[in-house]
Amino acid sequence: MKDCYWERNDGSGDILDNNFVGAAHNGVTVTVNSGEGFTTNGCGLWIPAG
Repeated sequence: MKDCYWERNDGSGDILDNNFVGAAHNGVTVTVNSGEGFTTNGCGLWIPAG
């Protein structure tokens, strides 16, 4: 993953957490809680961990 942006929001669009990732050779883990929204740009494929 390189030059990735991810964002968790409250479902109404207010950002709860976000990050720009320049490089992550081992991937990135983001916990998204029930009722939250999740958007990404340039991150590739996300895989649920559970």
